[in-house]
Amino acid sequence: VTADLIIHGGRVVFPDTTIAADVAVEGGIIAAVGEPQSLGDARRRIDATGLHVLPGIIDPHVHLQTFQDPFDVNVMTETHNAAIGGVTTPIPMLLNREDASLSFLEYFPWARQAVEEKSLIDSAFSAVIGTTKQIDELPQFASECGVCSYKFYMAYTQDEASVFGILAVDDAQFLHGLETVRKIGMPAMAMVHAENMSIIHNLKAKYIAEERRDLRAWTDARPDIAEEEATRRAIWYAKETGSRLYIVHMTIGRGVEWVRQAQANGINVIAETCPHYLVLTKDDDDKVGRLAKVNPPLRDAESAELLWAGLRSGDVTCLGSDHSTVVAKPDKMKDSIWDAVPGFPGMGMLLPIMLSEGY
Repeated sequence: VTADLIIHGGRVVFPDTTIAADVAVEGGIIAAVGEPQSLGDARRRIDATGLHVLPGIIDPHVHLQTFQDPFDVNVMTETHNAAIGGVTTPIPMLLNREDASLSFLEYFPWARQAVEEKSLIDSAFSAVIGTTKQIDELPQFASECGVCSYKFYMAYTQDEASVFGILAVDDAQFLHGLETVRKIGMPAMAMVHAENMSIIHNLKAKYIAEERRDLRAWTDARPDIAEEEATRRAIWYAKETGSRLYIVHMTIGRGVEWVRQAQANGINVIAETCPHYLVLTKDDDDKVGRLAKVNPPLRDAESAELLWAGLRSGDVTCLGSDHSTVVAKPDKMKDSIWDAVPGFPGMGMLLPIMLSEGY
């Protein structure tokens, strides 16, 4: 049998080892992995000598609705970025910035059509949930549209809400969302951006008044305790409701131990971190300056090491880019850290950074 494609000469990456092997592909699907030169003929061959061969990466944390271009344009440009970096399945979080309260039953068909027509690669979807009506529609959204992961923001209130057009949920709504996710059942999952904004708003006002402009000021205004408190609260709510919980972009090193303990106690919780929290810190103002403004913010070297350890131990099970579509550089490089737009692209660098810094 002649395969469509054989990739030969590389080192094939398995979950527990890396070996010299060839890979045969039929119809876009891996058909066989065998010893070098053992898989016969192919209509096309790729010489991967000196390279690693691994399945395409799934990026579970992607934003394509932000800033100057609409979702359908971003699908076209950002899936190029993903494919170049080895990501073959991004999972963008649906959000209508113009009206975040819009029913996803209405918004989803258009978003799916945009992906089908303009994406270079496969895609799945999550959705940003911000209203009680959207929570009430989740069972129908899951059954009719197949979307089973929903992100809740314990963040972005007051002035920050307008930056992204996001509606934060209060605790009553979050609990309602968790209970709804539990009722939907597998594979439904609640995702949470965990930051205590009442702590953050007061500190921001303080440091703005002190005229601090450095990168570290952004972290100091969003201290570890703001994320720690919200993370522990979210885990407690997951325990009380019996829901599945996914903590996105965890930055705090101590959170690794909390997730481990929660899992040991039977709470259905997993955690994700991002490459920038592994390779940059709040003290890197001289390297990256305001380009590194992000939410949650960069932490210290100790947290980075604990997150690396969590990835190695399997206590941190997911890695996402938190990719935010391209922002004009002048908007990132404003005179003050407080005026710079947070977030940055990262999908195309997720795998290269991990191969460079983590392997």
